[in-house]
Formats: sequence, structure tokens, C-alpha cells
Amino acid sequence: MRLIYNKIFAKKIRVGICEMDEHPGIPTKEKHRLHTLSLASRLLGIKDIEIAYNGRIPCLVNQPWNVSVSHSGNHLACILTDLPHAGIDIEQISPRIEKIANRFLHESEKKTISGKNRLEKLYVIWCAKETLYKIFKKGGLIFSENLIIDPFEYSKKGEISGAIQTKDFVRKFYLFYEEFRGHILVFGANE
Repeated sequence: MRLIYNKIFAKKIRVGICEMDEHPGIPTKEKHRLHTLSLASRLLGIKDIEIAYNGRIPCLVNQPWNVSVSHSGNHLACILTDLPHAGIDIEQISPRIEKIANRFLHESEKKTISGKNRLEKLYVIWCAKETLYKIFKKGGLIFSENLIIDPFEYSKKGEISGAIQTKDFVRKFYLFYEEFRGHILVFGANE
């Protein structure tokens, strides 16, 4: 594993990206688990870390840190925080997102993605919605209806806001995004 991104935000949020090693014969899920352990260990400076899953949600055993993980190709991204709501997503930028954009875009978002950097904007919105989905933790969300990203001007990195809206829950979250080595990274952690 090669650490390629390591940042601390507001002393409470640690974000890292690693390039995963090839491990022929090891199932993909196990490879992701091993790299998550290794990356979390490096980010926290703790050697003996265990990871468990509460359904599909990863958690560190006997640690006060909340964790969220994402992978794209051979990149694995991880956010660690003591805040209760955390999510992260990383995706490699590719024109293939155009084929599914109508399935995840809210009507208000469709009006904001034309013009320059359309592809990057689509990925920021997609990754932001994946991040919000992980923050919500309950599942059952429809990306084009329950997850709405506010309009933003694209730059190589920035801050955006988005809302989770269901009949029982409405809340706005602030997220950070960054274009990094041909990928879009979005993450957020909130009280």
C-alpha cells in the first residue's frame, strides 16, 4: 500500500487515499478490508486496529473514530473522525457517468450542469450523493429525489452543500471536494 493523500482537517477529520497493492488469490472484499486497516492505522498512528461491519457500515473496534471508506480502481479512500456523521466517495473521472446521470440527478441539478466542466460537475454531484448516503447510514434513499446538491461553481477543489430529504428527516450537510489524479474525491463529517 502506498499512501498518496493524507490530510487532517480541523483536528477532528483525517482523510487518506492509498494505492492498493495487487494480491492475486485474495478476494476483493478481503483486499479492501486489509487496505482499510492499513490506511486507518497509518492515518491514526495506531498499530493494532480491528475493523468490524454493522451491516454494510464499517467501524473500528474499541476506537472512538467513525470511519467511511470508498474505492475506485486501485485507489482506496478513507475518512476517520470522532464526529457522528461521516462519509467519503472517490470515483475515477470517465464519460461513462453520462449514461446514468438522469437516474441520479434531481430536476434542480439538471439545470446547473451544462457548459464547461460538465463531466467533473457530474462526478462531484454523484460523489456528494454517495457521501450523503453513507452519512445517512439507513439506506432506502432515492438519489434523484432524497439527495439534493445545491448549485456550485466548479473548481479543482471546493466546498459544496447538499441535503438529505425524506418524509421523516431533512438536513443540510457541508461537503468538501477535490479533483485528485484523475479522480473526484468528496467527503464530509458533521455533528
